Amino acid sequence: MTHPRLGKPLRAAVGGGKALIPSNVKVGPAGTTIDLPLGHKDDGWSFDHFDTMTVTVPDAPRPHEIVLAIALADGGRPLARSGDRPLA
Repeated sequence: MTHPRLGKPLRAAVGGGKALIPSNVKVGPAGTTIDLPLGHKDDGWSFDHFDTMTVTVPDAPRPHEIVLAIALADGGRPLARSGDRPLA
């Protein structure tokens, strides 16, 4: 879940954000691989924008630290083939 104090400034920065901002929580030691979900900022059902970005920070977090990672894209997946709406 996106923290309320982060959500509003993030929506302002991307110029929209009518759709839910996808989020993920993962607990692990330093170097744990994290998959960040991506989606369209205004259309939660734009399947062409469903994707993930894998991030690894080899030496973080250290004790008493957290890692905050945010991924933004400026378009959908190239050659997306998943359709554009759920089946009714």
